[in-house]
Amino acid sequence: SLLLVIDTPNIEVLFSKLNEYTEKFLDSEQILDILALDTPLGKNTTKEYEPFYKRKG
Repeated sequence: SLLLVIDTPNIEVLFSKLNEYTEKFLDSEQILDILALDTPLGKNTTKEYEPFYKRKG
């Protein structure tokens, strides 16, 4: 299982688009879980890690 935590105001829209794009790259046994950073689980999961990408601006 893969976990992607995202800080975005419109997670629902992004979720459906990510699902479309990543589906072809995942094996049938791989699962991509996506959650918003502003949830308790998102905050707890990321508290010890730095983001691998930050939007400029």
